[in-house]
Amino acid sequence: MHYLEVYFKINSTQNYNEVLLAELQYFDFESFAETENGIKAYIRVESSTSFEFDVARDLPISCSLCDQITFEVTTIEQTNWNAKWEENFDPIYVEDQIEIRAPFHPTKNYPNELIITPKMSFGTGHHQTTQLMLRHILQLDLKQKRVLDMGSGTGVLGIFALKKEAREVIAVDIEPWCIENCLENAHLNEVKLTAIRSDSVPKDLGLFDVVIANINRNVLLEQLEDYRKVLKDKGILLMSGFYKEDLEQIEKKCGEYHFNFSEFYELDGWIVVKYVL
Repeated sequence: MHYLEVYFKINSTQNYNEVLLAELQYFDFESFAETENGIKAYIRVESSTSFEFDVARDLPISCSLCDQITFEVTTIEQTNWNAKWEENFDPIYVEDQIEIRAPFHPTKNYPNELIITPKMSFGTGHHQTTQLMLRHILQLDLKQKRVLDMGSGTGVLGIFALKKEAREVIAVDIEPWCIENCLENAHLNEVKLTAIRSDSVPKDLGLFDVVIANINRNVLLEQLEDYRKVLKDKGILLMSGFYKEDLEQIEKKCGEYHFNFSEFYELDGWIVVKYVL
């Protein structure tokens, strides 16, 4: 037995790593690593087995969104994956107020500490959009608020909302491993949230004071009407997962559903934007 590293490279102006990762999880890959240009996937095979994969056939959603997806296959030696993961996972610090670390990192006693074991879920804090969302949540008064976290991934945003005294957080993600990972991370941080596997906005759980959504532009545009339906009057919508050049399209769609623009932050071309009802 040996491992292959299959590096799927995305040629696109948008970041579609989450979409690609969602499709790859249906295959026999055992672990994944995110890069700026795509996803590295690892699979164990018999030494006599060749790797067969057809991008156009096997990744129809990703291929429909991206200009081009290619992959490179490299044979690698047996690896202690836990040690490798620990070696490459560094703590993240946001606004000198938030520390995101793994359980094996020593604490540095920041005002806000989040312990995250990411596994295959998005939301370690390394991506600009997660940092932007955390920076904005830091400014919100969430005491006794109900929060809906769409595209929750590791649960890092919902967990931070609970640490900011939110009364309840409902975390929603389409992937089963994200739900498991979200609950595990909530336990690590000694908070309780509800995690739901779904590809749509829950409509039978009452109204929310705040909706946070760190997904991608197309999903955000598709779900905006439902965000409007589940938000209370004067509720807050916080979104990220898109570039600055997408803001005009986001603003136009938000205007159709009577969201009022409040403010935005930018980091390396990525945007987080706040709307209120």
